[in-house]
Amino acid sequence: AMVFRVLYGATYLRNEYSEKALDLLSQTTYTDGIAAGVPAGTVVSHKYGDAVAPSAQLHDCGIVYYPSHPYILCVMTSGKDFSSLQGVIQSISKAVYAEADKSFKR
Repeated sequence: AMVFRVLYGATYLRNEYSEKALDLLSQTTYTDGIAAGVPAGTVVSHKYGDAVAPSAQLHDCGIVYYPSHPYILCVMTSGKDFSSLQGVIQSISKAVYAEADKSFKR
C-alpha cells in the first residue's frame, strides 16, 4: 500500500515518472480481483500476486480511481482454491466501492 501511496503522491519519483508507473500498473491484465468489484470503466492501477504452497494465496493491491476520491485497497487472501479467493477479493472491492459511493456520490 505504501508503494501506491508514494507513487500517487509523487514523493519518491518525479511526477512524470510516478504517473508513468501508475499508467503501466493500470494496464494489468488481471481483472478477477479488485477490478471485478468496481464498475466497468473504472481505472484501477494495481499489482497482484499468487502462490500455491503451502496453501493457495492471492493478493491484489492498488489504487481505485473513484471519481474525485481515489482510494487504496489491498486485500491479501489465503485458502484452498483460487476461485474462492478471487470471490473474496471481488466482494471486498465491491463493498468498499459501494461505501465510497455512499460517502462521495457525485
